Amino acid sequence: MKRMTEPCRPEALRLLVTIVDSDKVKKVNTVMQRYPLPLNYQFYAWGTASSEILEILGLGAVKKAVSISVLPQVLVTSLLEQLRDDLRLERAGRGIAFSLPLSAINNQSLNLLTQLRQSKPEIQELYEKEGKPVNTENTHELVLAMIKRGFSEELMTVARRAGATGGTVIHARRVEADPADNFWGVEALAEKEVVAIITTRQQRAALMKAIIQACGPATEARGVVLSMPVDQVAGL
Repeated sequence: MKRMTEPCRPEALRLLVTIVDSDKVKKVNTVMQRYPLPLNYQFYAWGTASSEILEILGLGAVKKAVSISVLPQVLVTSLLEQLRDDLRLERAGRGIAFSLPLSAINNQSLNLLTQLRQSKPEIQELYEKEGKPVNTENTHELVLAMIKRGFSEELMTVARRAGATGGTVIHARRVEADPADNFWGVEALAEKEVVAIITTRQQRAALMKAIIQACGPATEARGVVLSMPVDQVAGL
């Protein structure tokens, strides 16, 4: 009798994020295509090397490719190892990959991921081999700072002093701004930059404090700063 496969549970899913130089995106895609993940997206961002360094090297801003994938937790360790090996993420400046825990997802997407498990014997084998969640203790955090456009270099200067080794800038717009926002000291400015920084759990508080002091809501940058736990990481 064919054994029934238990459906994926939202708490057993992860968001895998990979950030590399844009010319390395094909290598990322090659790794990700080893598993036909149905929820896989890419967009572009910018690195945070200082303008002085870029001027010395004769470069413009470093374009980054950001890949995000929703996948079963049991695939994370295997994919991180493959990304680390194929892109040599252990070397400085080669990129970073990390996973974030998810607490909920819509039923249709959950069904897609369950079907992936059912259609691929090697994925089912990983489920049986792992049996339980891996690395439940978070050692790193993802710090996100939403600031007025043009302040990312200033933010990264203070972030590096607080121990950050690098970051990624995403150009964004604030939508559905409410005039009441000014009551809370956050101007309704549409043009924004989102700065993403991976840091250790021990450094997170000092890093956020430094960013808030330099680029928080009481400054010209009008920043909003938050953090979330990271499950696993490769490339630090």
